[in-house]
Amino acid sequence: HNRFDGNFPSLIGQLNGLVKLYIYGNSFSGQFPTQIGALSSLVELKASENKFSGTLPTQINELVSLESLSLRQLTSSSSIAGILPSFASLGKLVSLHLDGNALGGDLPPNFLANTIRGSSAPFEIMLANNRLTGAIPLSWATRFRQLHLDLTGNMLTSFGGDDCNQDEWMDGLVERYGCDAILCGIGKFNEFGRQVGAGSSCRPCAEVNVLGSKDCSSVEPTEKGTSIDILTEFYHSTHGENWVKSTGWTNDEDHCSWFGVECDSSGNVGTISLPNNGLTGTTPSSIFDLKKLKEINLRQNEISFNFQGIGKA
Repeated sequence: HNRFDGNFPSLIGQLNGLVKLYIYGNSFSGQFPTQIGALSSLVELKASENKFSGTLPTQINELVSLESLSLRQLTSSSSIAGILPSFASLGKLVSLHLDGNALGGDLPPNFLANTIRGSSAPFEIMLANNRLTGAIPLSWATRFRQLHLDLTGNMLTSFGGDDCNQDEWMDGLVERYGCDAILCGIGKFNEFGRQVGAGSSCRPCAEVNVLGSKDCSSVEPTEKGTSIDILTEFYHSTHGENWVKSTGWTNDEDHCSWFGVECDSSGNVGTISLPNNGLTGTTPSSIFDLKKLKEINLRQNEISFNFQGIGKA
């Protein structure tokens, strides 16, 4: 988070001993450099919340040592388009964050087909808010044992044959709630796009014709739902995946139990206290739409505070 902008230099390909590359939270734009494929020793690539466009370089598939890949762009005005690659050669990968882009087409049946960790290690695949279509491939059920998957906000229409019987998926929630723990079904929705606990059942909405919907225009938003949406935007805008501590955020149905959040007896957010917690980026103006908010403590974080809308506080 250093406010770098312009195209990310192609000379990065000459640093062939590089193991970790952290450039998240800047304003790099344009095509992500194809020369990235030369970094055969790279283990972590974190380039989220920039302004990259173009397509994902196929050369990423040459990063045979890569364990973590993050090109999330949930708060950016730009997005990476094209077809989602299979990443079939990334055998060591265990964490993939590509949410908030414009990746389209069907999910590849051979996605991470040569993983050597899918059957043993916890695995996370974050592909929310893209333009993916079709079904979750049947092959994923046998490839990944402990999978945490976010496919909400796409245009998917069906599950693979055995996806909803994977008891260890979604931290065990699939065993309790079946398919809804992965994605709310067609004709249903909730604020998370899936069931994350006993009190967050997917609710009826006749207009919804895809899986994993978070919205229903014919249903009035609840106060709880609005609070969750605002806090989720705050989390992504301040790069929550890199916070020191983020217990509960975006995956616990009770937003009042999220780390640093305090509510009154009616469930209205009164305090957000996250001092010295590794926040970066810019706070969203929507935070002032929390009607009962009385205290914000974000000291000792490297953030820009957006005062637009403070008159509503």
